[in-house]
Amino acid sequence: AMWELSEYFLDGWQDESGKLVLPSIVWIDSGYAAHTKAVYKFCRTANKKLGRDLFFPSKGYGEKQPQMSPYRAPSKKSKDVRFIGREYHLTYRPADRVFLAHVNSDAWKTELHDALAAERGEPAAGAGKK
Repeated sequence: AMWELSEYFLDGWQDESGKLVLPSIVWIDSGYAAHTKAVYKFCRTANKKLGRDLFFPSKGYGEKQPQMSPYRAPSKKSKDVRFIGREYHLTYRPADRVFLAHVNSDAWKTELHDALAAERGEPAAGAGKK
């Protein structure tokens, strides 16, 4: 299923002007323990095949979800924290040979919901462009 989904993403889609749009990053939830290793393996293999990092296993954090801890952004990069983005950061897991995206689920879900609810052409309709 992940390989089929990756083909969909790699095909891209057209924006309103007809320009081909490709994803710059794809997060795949690896928080469910039974699927963690399979997600890690897929991301590692797919990125190697692509020759670049596009697919990242992710772990969501949020106050609004039961049994989840709130997201805590690191203040600076370190040996483990390799990148700090807007409401997410990447850590390297040497044993699994993957970068893991730690994601503020509340912030990203809110942004997506706002974008889906916005009228076409409104600034909120461009999720991720803030």
